[in-house]
Amino acid sequence: MEITWYTAMSMDGRLASADHSLAFLDLIGHRDDAEREFPDFIETIDAVLIGANTMRWLLDRGHGWPHGDLPTWLVTHDEQLDERIGSTDQPVVVHRGEVHQAVEQMREAGHRRVWLCGGGSIAGQLLRADLLDEVNATVAPAIVGSGPALAEGQNLPLRRFTLTQCEPIGGDAARLVWRRDR
Repeated sequence: MEITWYTAMSMDGRLASADHSLAFLDLIGHRDDAEREFPDFIETIDAVLIGANTMRWLLDRGHGWPHGDLPTWLVTHDEQLDERIGSTDQPVVVHRGEVHQAVEQMREAGHRRVWLCGGGSIAGQLLRADLLDEVNATVAPAIVGSGPALAEGQNLPLRRFTLTQCEPIGGDAARLVWRRDR
């Protein structure tokens, strides 16, 4: 099984500002093939892994879970979030244990390519367990200064990734793809 962290971030590795704004992403600009890029990526995924903060962010903004057609594992200990998920009519498996246990459940269910939808805390846990295979990030031409990071956690282990793609996007942004060296 392969886990890909597909996301966007600021130049200083922030997924959002301290007040959870994504306004910096507006600086990415327009690219002709942008409308197909994400749908093309989603077609390669057969399951989703998401953390509580990302799901809460989506629900707080009225987005709900937009990928209900994909089997989804939510890693959380927040029982109130469980209740909110239950009211969305979306098929989400709520996992209360360690992230590596959720990954094992996904593997046992036969999933082959998993999208880490967010966020930085789950990414840090996956790094610690050496379960993150790819980071596919659009880097916006902005510095946010504070807010959730690409990977969160104390004393994360050093893991080597090889840059496999680097291309300009929308003028001053870039798409960077790293693969985990194993």
